Amino acid sequence: MFGMLRNFAVNTLRRRPILSTITLGVVGIYTHFQTIIKPSYKENLYKMEQEILKSSINHEKVVFEQKMIEIKSGKKMNTAIFGKKGDSNLFREPKKDERILVMIHGWGSGFPLFCKNINSLMSDYDRIITFDLHGFGLSERTYFRGGPKEATAYFLNPIRELLQSLQLENTNIHMMGHSLGGYIACEYGYAFPEHLEKLTLVAPVGFDTDMFSKALQNPSPFLRLMSFLVFDCGMTMQHVLRFFGPFSERVFMNIGVSANYRNLNETYWRYLFYNQVMPSGGDRAFMAFLSREGWNPGLLERIHHLQKVKNVQFIYGERDYIRPAFAQQFIVPKLASHPSMSFNIVSNAGHHMYYENELMFNDFIRQSF
Repeated sequence: MFGMLRNFAVNTLRRRPILSTITLGVVGIYTHFQTIIKPSYKENLYKMEQEILKSSINHEKVVFEQKMIEIKSGKKMNTAIFGKKGDSNLFREPKKDERILVMIHGWGSGFPLFCKNINSLMSDYDRIITFDLHGFGLSERTYFRGGPKEATAYFLNPIRELLQSLQLENTNIHMMGHSLGGYIACEYGYAFPEHLEKLTLVAPVGFDTDMFSKALQNPSPFLRLMSFLVFDCGMTMQHVLRFFGPFSERVFMNIGVSANYRNLNETYWRYLFYNQVMPSGGDRAFMAFLSREGWNPGLLERIHHLQKVKNVQFIYGERDYIRPAFAQQFIVPKLASHPSMSFNIVSNAGHHMYYENELMFNDFIRQSF
């Protein structure tokens, strides 16, 4: 039955492009309209962000400052810098030999998901710099148009401009990226290895380019439906969620309850909900990397560029769907000659290992700088 409906829809797209364009336009207008008539989405996202900062940070030992920084291109980046108690100016020039960690979050997420790690890591760094990626969280959500090359620039260029505005571009920093953030951090390492003292790639997407296409070889009915909506209709997962309109929060929270909030807690899960239903931006850029054939551009064939980075580390969760076995088989051998490369697996954890087993994860981060 699904195959018949899918074939009908595909044929409609091919034979009646005008009708299809109108239909998809209506869907797009409707999902965008949901974000306009719900200004409380942004307010609630901010509220959840502040609740996480309040409940997760040890304010007796750690201080932080948060600003919306306008970078060179005019885009605004929601940025938070953490420091030790007594540091009264966190948005300052870097000091000589200052130990700085830059943390880059993944798809559909934001910097607050790292808050559980800050207290412990702060003993090893002078400052920890976090931000919402361009197109996610409370950072500016420029509407995306283009292909994989433009998508890389969509995420990478604002990070470089932000580091320039913080006067960190020529400072040897420790950069850590998770999932999509790992892909972006790796691209940064390929382009500017001289800027990094250490590069930690945490379950990065982009190396196993066939991971997504393999999942579609024997898809469930749900995956077939999502594949049709994404690859044939040009929608994103966030579009689908927004389409539920006033019922979207109930749908998302029910998914969270049934999945044990993906090992997060309810506050973090609710934060993720408001992140997804905000206007499109990073979600469309992310989908530009994907097709039924896989991820493009791949990172593995360019991995030799990491030989120029002083220290390189890979971290995966034991149950990570970004497969650690692939990394052990294909990534690690290609960096065998690197003078300072490490590979670590966080036990009893999945893709969000930094949250699920933060003690072991933080220990690996400490060892790497």
